[in-house]
Order: sequence, then C-alpha cells, then structure tokens
Amino acid sequence: MRKNKKLLTIVGAITFIAAIVPIYSVWKEIQEDINPPPPPLSLTLTELPDLMVDEQGTFSATASGGTSPYVYTWNFGDGETANGQDVKHVYSDSKTYTVTLTVTDKNGQSATSGLSTIVTEGTPDLKIIAFNFLPGNNAFGFDSPIGADPTRCGGFQQPDCNYGFISGTVVNVGNGKANDCQLLVRQSLHITAGPILEGIPQDQEDDLTGGLPSPSIDGGGSQEFSLRVDLLYTGDYKFTGQVVCSNGISDKAETQHQVDLEN
Repeated sequence: MRKNKKLLTIVGAITFIAAIVPIYSVWKEIQEDINPPPPPLSLTLTELPDLMVDEQGTFSATASGGTSPYVYTWNFGDGETANGQDVKHVYSDSKTYTVTLTVTDKNGQSATSGLSTIVTEGTPDLKIIAFNFLPGNNAFGFDSPIGADPTRCGGFQQPDCNYGFISGTVVNVGNGKANDCQLLVRQSLHITAGPILEGIPQDQEDDLTGGLPSPSIDGGGSQEFSLRVDLLYTGDYKFTGQVVCSNGISDKAETQHQVDLEN
C-alpha cells in the first residue's frame, strides 16, 4: 500500500512538472516579448585626427547596446590612458600610434575597437615683427625720458645716460613647434662726429647680449623681447636681428636710427 502511495506521488510530481514546463516556457516568451534582452554591446569610434607633436587632440566614441551606464577606457598607444566618452590627449613624439578603446556596460559586457592616428612634427615658420629702436632718454630730441637716471646724468654724453632699446616680437606663424631658438642682434655703427678726430675707428660692429624669454615657440605662439643698447657716439646706427632655431628656422629684420649726442 505504501509503495503504491509513493508511486502515485512520483507520478503526480512528474505530471505536475510536465504541466508547469510548457506554462513557464510560454511565460518566458511573453516576458521576452514585453521586455526583450538588450542587443549586444557595440561601439563607434570617431575617426581619429592626424596631430602634431604637442598639439592637443580630442578623441570621442559612442556606445550602444548592452546595459548603460558605460565605462570608456582609452589607451593612446604611448603608455598613457584616460577614462571618459570624450577625452583629450597630447603626444610628445612623432610616429603612428594605435589608439584602443574598451567600453564596459553595467553588466560587465565589453567591446573593444582600435584605430591609428599619425603624429608629425609640423612645420614652424618664424617672423620677426615690430623690430624697432626705442630711445632710453631725451638726449636726442625725445621729450619723454624712459630709462635715464636723473640723479647721475650731469650731461647727456655720459654712457649711462645715453642708451636705447631694441625691441620686437618673434611670431611662429607655422603649425609646428620651433625649438632651441636664439635671438642674435648685431649693431653696426658709422660714427659721424666727435671721436673721429680722436683716432677711434669710424665704422664699428658689436653683438648685443640678450635673448628670448623661452627657447621654444609653439605653433601660433609669439614672444616679445627687449635689449638695451648703449649709445656712445654720434652716428648712424643699424641693428640687424635674427632668430635661429635648432630645426633650421630663421628670420631677419633690420632697423636704422640716427643718434646726435653733440647737440
């Protein structure tokens, strides 16, 4: 009798399961129709820009599918990484880099994509503009003393009182960085009065000391400069400025000025 009861129980359980399984399958299909599973995670990487050394580039991508929110992890191919859908990066060397992006969704599903970007040195192009001579005092017809020290200038022919400035701006109109730049300024003087009678050479040349605030100028950047010039003699002064950089970029500019220290 007990065996028959066990058998009936087993048969009943099997019958119950057999009846439930189709119902569950139908219920699952209904749920999937109502709330279908998300499509597989995928990503679209925006075409990467070609960059120049030290130029800031913007990298962006869009993820779809999976379950948001997404985590964006960038590998720029130079040992640097960043997180975010839109990120910025600067390369310090010129070469072709493979940029890889991995996107991970809320459920841990991930997708990876990679593209190449070319980084070049760019081409610097330097210009010297506003290259001028500015007087440092009013010894030769200028009304506004700029640099004279009135406490020790008993006469305008003292060297400390007669001076001016060579000033200008170096502009990099190119799209590449100019490196290790030096400013060279040469003074050419033709004496027209005074010391000629004392046997001093009438024509003289001298290199002025000074330089740029920084030896490097970014593309589109500029630097101003100013050098003191001591005016010892009456004569015709010509100043020639030149900027020379390690990557062969140079430019010249000239300015002339007549100085009369006799009157």
